[in-house]
Amino acid sequence: YPRMLNAAHWLDLLEVSNIVGENSHTGVEKWQARLAFMNSQSKKTLELKERTKYVSLSFHDFCEALARIADLIDPPSEEELNKAYLE
Repeated sequence: YPRMLNAAHWLDLLEVSNIVGENSHTGVEKWQARLAFMNSQSKKTLELKERTKYVSLSFHDFCEALARIADLIDPPSEEELNKAYLE
């Protein structure tokens, strides 16, 4: 099998990157990250025989999931940018 990314590792990646979780300021919540994961999976058949493929993301699926997360991120307001810039 090619390298695949499962849902737990997807969420870990987003948490370590501060995209979701307590330290995140993106506005993206875990349920949205899970939904992006599920919606980005290529539709596959034979899920019982090839479970790993069915519950994981290929590289192409991973890129789509990242794009879905990027679309969800709330950019900072102009006031927040000015405050961060002046600090």
